[in-house]
Amino acid sequence: YHDDRSTLISGKYRYSEHYYFTTDKSQTCPRYLYQFRLQLEKSFPPRLRIRCRLEKMLLAQSRPLNGINLYHDLDCRIGSAINLIVRFSSFGSDDYLVHTYEYENDLPGVFSSYPVYGRGNKWYLLIKWQISDQLTCWVKYRKFYLEGVNTIGSGNELINSDHKQEVRFQLNWKY
Repeated sequence: YHDDRSTLISGKYRYSEHYYFTTDKSQTCPRYLYQFRLQLEKSFPPRLRIRCRLEKMLLAQSRPLNGINLYHDLDCRIGSAINLIVRFSSFGSDDYLVHTYEYENDLPGVFSSYPVYGRGNKWYLLIKWQISDQLTCWVKYRKFYLEGVNTIGSGNELINSDHKQEVRFQLNWKY
């Protein structure tokens, strides 16, 4: 839905059926997965855009499982040289089976799509600074918090904490 060129309201519904084996592997049972999404985006040209998205997952079985993700984006242009993107996200899920994926804006050439599950929140700040026609600087700071855990990740990515922080930096020079 568009009321004008500055407002967008959209929704999504998806139904899928998954089969799994029982614990004794004697039969397969269906799981019914429902996904709902509602998004509101408002632009204030030429400098500001705000986006809010609510995503809900429901797995219908003998014990229903729920997952929810709510995030808010702010995309702001400051002057002609600086672009600022901020996101705050809060999520909760009963199990990994009802996780949601969240795509993040990132440095050029970096793809960031993370599954979010458990209970927690995260936020990031991405700054693009066009220093000159030839030189662009990108900086991203990201903080992730997960409730009720002592570690995040595994293997070489293991962190002995309930939060994770990242700083990324990229300098692009055109010659």
